[in-house]
Amino acid sequence: MNKFREFNTGNVLNENEELPDCSGGFNPATNLYTDIIGVGLDAFALTFELTDSINLDFTLLGITVVETPPPNEPPAVNIADGDKNIVDTDEAEGESVSFSATATDSDGTVTLTEWLIEGTVVATGLTPNIALPDGATVVTFRATDDDEASSSTNVTITVEAPPPSEWPFPYNGVTPDESLGLDVNNIGIFNPDDGFIYSCLRILTNGLPGSEEEDPQFGVGFELVPADEFIIRLIKFKDFNPDGVLNENGELPDCNGVFETTTLIYTDTIQVGLDAIALAFELIASDYLDFRLIEVTLLQPSP
Repeated sequence: MNKFREFNTGNVLNENEELPDCSGGFNPATNLYTDIIGVGLDAFALTFELTDSINLDFTLLGITVVETPPPNEPPAVNIADGDKNIVDTDEAEGESVSFSATATDSDGTVTLTEWLIEGTVVATGLTPNIALPDGATVVTFRATDDDEASSSTNVTITVEAPPPSEWPFPYNGVTPDESLGLDVNNIGIFNPDDGFIYSCLRILTNGLPGSEEEDPQFGVGFELVPADEFIIRLIKFKDFNPDGVLNENGELPDCNGVFETTTLIYTDTIQVGLDAIALAFELIASDYLDFRLIEVTLLQPSP
């Protein structure tokens, strides 16, 4: 032994911000000194015997190569089906999407599996259902092993937006302004988004329904005939408000429009912008169900 000093008197930390250990040890009972020495990329366990206590000479008794454990391998991860498009199933925005993933660890165990969107964990496990909005969303699957190593993979899921509804309102019509003094709580409406008049229609004969038991009400959609601004055409119809949707006042909406079979006249009140207009049309083409405008009255607030 040529020189010695106290070990790490300044408490210098290693590259991992830890105080370094002292690996060597001398046993005076056996005169053996053992230590682990790094030589290049290898490490060796050495045993020396003190053979000269005056000069502190040590004789090598044994040497063993220290097997360095292989570095930890992170989990292998995969999301089944990869990128995909999801078709709308309920005509509502967004979809609940089912996922399936695998995570395996070759040198340990997987302790945590997570699903993330924009860095936020939204689910755990291997087979979650995740609510996604319309459009493209990047979904990340991440697995962590028992040595806290993790790996991740991404897929892009595109949820198709629902097609435009053929009927833009829960029921045809709108609540009229109270100042008009109307005796109904629902009138038709002109929708500028598609250019249709949406209303409810009852079919009467001499002012009466077909029978006391039956008074069918139809939701109707009229289109303005391009060649003539005074003609509308019945394009579509359905049962009026079959789900019993209530208006904003908690009431069942009335059916205001009437088609009289004896005169072939259709009368209704339609909201156009801020105005309510009483209209009368005459059926002029039964094959196309075209109606010509014959009367217009702009309704004014009651005095």
